[in-house]
Amino acid sequence: MRLVHDKRGAFNKLWRVSEDRHLGIAELFWSSSRRGVIRGMHVQMRPNAGRKVLWVSEGSIIDAVLDLRPESATFAQWTVTELSQGEGALTVPEQCAHGFLSISETATVHYAQEHPYRPDIEVGVLWDSFGLRWPVDHPILSERDRKFPSFHDFIQANGLMAGLHSSSTTHEAGLP
Repeated sequence: MRLVHDKRGAFNKLWRVSEDRHLGIAELFWSSSRRGVIRGMHVQMRPNAGRKVLWVSEGSIIDAVLDLRPESATFAQWTVTELSQGEGALTVPEQCAHGFLSISETATVHYAQEHPYRPDIEVGVLWDSFGLRWPVDHPILSERDRKFPSFHDFIQANGLMAGLHSSSTTHEAGLP
């Protein structure tokens, strides 16, 4: 999508139905984070797994997506995208862990999710355990995010080890 500026300000189309006719939005969320905050890596597994679309309305983030789909060619791989206000949206595939680092004074991130948030089944992967070198020395984390299992412990606890053996080690890659 293309950001358009004029004397009034800016305008941007974030998403169009024709691009993904199967995304049904169940809930919308937003978060505000100060510089150095990492939120993630969060995921809802099946049967409540679903895609989410996110965009930034204020500030900038470094967004990370970790593929936890054992049947995927990119299983155990991750991708990083820098997003700033007005730069469009990012779709996170179902069963992929998601997190971001706020790299501006404040960052406001919006999410449209396919399935309702269920804190009782949301799980996560420890932010620094899957190979991504975040550009922050001492991130600000929630207690919950700080206690997530390592990537290895997560895939072992969720019966995903077979997928790991057929995949290479974790590294950055594009996700479908």
